[in-house]
Amino acid sequence: MHDILIKNHNSVVGKNDYNIMCSSDGIGVVSISDDADDFTRLSAITAWLTSTPFEKFGGKPFTKEQAIGIIGNISQESYRGNPKAIQGDHSMTKWENTTNEMVLAWGNAGGKAIGIIQWDGGRRVQLVNFAISEGTQWHDFNTQLKFFKKELDGAEGQNLINGGFNDLTKTIADYVSIFNLKFERSALSGTEEGDRPRIQYAMDFASRYTDGSGLAMNCIGGSVNTSNLIQLAIASSYTAAERNSKAYGFGNCGSSLENCGQVS
Repeated sequence: MHDILIKNHNSVVGKNDYNIMCSSDGIGVVSISDDADDFTRLSAITAWLTSTPFEKFGGKPFTKEQAIGIIGNISQESYRGNPKAIQGDHSMTKWENTTNEMVLAWGNAGGKAIGIIQWDGGRRVQLVNFAISEGTQWHDFNTQLKFFKKELDGAEGQNLINGGFNDLTKTIADYVSIFNLKFERSALSGTEEGDRPRIQYAMDFASRYTDGSGLAMNCIGGSVNTSNLIQLAIASSYTAAERNSKAYGFGNCGSSLENCGQVS
């Protein structure tokens, strides 16, 4: 699954099938093909959720159980986590002719949700403006994940905490319900009817998903775990100062995290 490329002192790349590197701002990058199947796409999101540090949650990634609770919601919202999803577009073709500017022209109108979270209204506008600032389109997978992190690191993450999402004693079903009520805020959130299909999606995924550690690599913090081959290669090729230098393309994801592939 893993490829390690050491070209020279200026290029160390760690790669696997899902998260191939960390961006310069320290956020893991998911890389899957456009025609990836639903399980692969959801697995990639889960790997990202369990390897990305979130400030509101103590600078740590989500647990597998928390991540699967989120996956249950994403599965229900966006055709199993498809970043190109537009509310009501069952054919999944409208995205091709729906640019950032066109989405902004919708204003804050509801009922026009987009992306893996199905952002709507003002949050949809914020996503598109974020994509423009990144030089990408709203349907770019990694742009949506970066915006997702931005929300989780801010007020939306606090909403989840207020609902008990940071309580590690809760079940997957609990996390599904909390995420639906406090983050998605779907029409039927807070009801058994609204949570039931999301919980079923989560449980179905949980029955197949095993270990996220083989699917994503964390960004480097202060120390290097040389038991990992990627970390060993980086430790051998760079000084600590260079590893933490933006000039070399390395992100700094927090000192508690290890095992991140690097930007070449």
